[in-house]
Parts: sequence; C-alpha cells; structure tokens
Amino acid sequence: MNGGIAEVWASNETQAVINGTMLIITFNEFMKQVEDAFGDLDQTQTTRTKLHDLHMITGMSADKYTAQFEILSRHTGFNNKALKDHL
Repeated sequence: MNGGIAEVWASNETQAVINGTMLIITFNEFMKQVEDAFGDLDQTQTTRTKLHDLHMITGMSADKYTAQFEILSRHTGFNNKALKDHL
C-alpha cells in the first residue's frame, strides 16, 4: 500500500484478526465495514445534490440525460411532485 487512511484502517483490521480480537467475518460483513469506514455519510443528500446539478449539456443525448435522471431519482427519497420540480 502507499499510505493514507486506507492503509491505517487495513492494518488495524488485520492486526485485530491476528490478535484474535476480531473473528474473520463474511464477505458481506466485511463490505459493510468498508462502507462504514469509507462510504458516503449521507448518500441521500449527495444524490439530491447530483440531481440538482444535472443539466443537459452540448453533446448529451436526451436518452443519456433521462437515464442519469432516472438513476439518481431512485435514491433521493423525493416523491413524484418533488422530482418534477427538478426537471
């Protein structure tokens, strides 16, 4: 590794397994720990911000814009009325 917070986290987790203070877990539990350590703390707000910043730009097809809108809109928690306000 090249240093940084990920290396420190990995070192701590590895040491816990070696010391026997943490049992080896399932892959899903491991992925949950990675998400907890490095994931977005407020995914809903991040998605809302991305939706707010989504605009048609030169060279973007309507299909691509629509696809991006649909992908983001599923994770905003907005109802249909709120989504229409973002169109």
